[in-house]
Amino acid sequence: MGGRVAFEMACQLEQAGQQVHLIVFDTDAPHKLEEPMPEANQVTAFAGLLGLLFGQPFETNPKEFEGMRLETALESVIDRAHEMGMIPQGFERSRLHSFYRVFHANMLAHRAYEGSTYGGPITLFRANDNPRAEEALGWQEFLGRKITQETVPGSHHTIFDKPHLADLATCLNSWLAHLP
Repeated sequence: MGGRVAFEMACQLEQAGQQVHLIVFDTDAPHKLEEPMPEANQVTAFAGLLGLLFGQPFETNPKEFEGMRLETALESVIDRAHEMGMIPQGFERSRLHSFYRVFHANMLAHRAYEGSTYGGPITLFRANDNPRAEEALGWQEFLGRKITQETVPGSHHTIFDKPHLADLATCLNSWLAHLP
């Protein structure tokens, strides 16, 4: 989501006459997705996000939630997270439901955003653990031109965490030092 927000900000700044060099961190280029994600897949993605948020792997399979009402599937995920000891004591269920609503709204916005026109330079810092690390994550096709790419250690979800953050900072500082 952050990459799309940064891209839209760069588009608006450029349209306002500002010079912009966009930097994105391991994010796909904007593209509108026509098909909505099935609710079972949404619940599975949310479970994975809870795992990242609370620092514990939480893998589920969308088949587990097929045919369930969304509310029932969410309760199942929250119950499992509690059973796994993932959720801190005193963390209210209502907060997890609120977190899901924000997750869902972000997902809808992410899927609907088509992108604007941007003519400025762009640099993509790609995570080396991304299965698509050799690609420009759709940016060159989207923009119709080459972009600058740097590869940094980690995955999409860990490049801003220790120990990868220090490597990212070093790479970013080196890159910034070469700007005019």
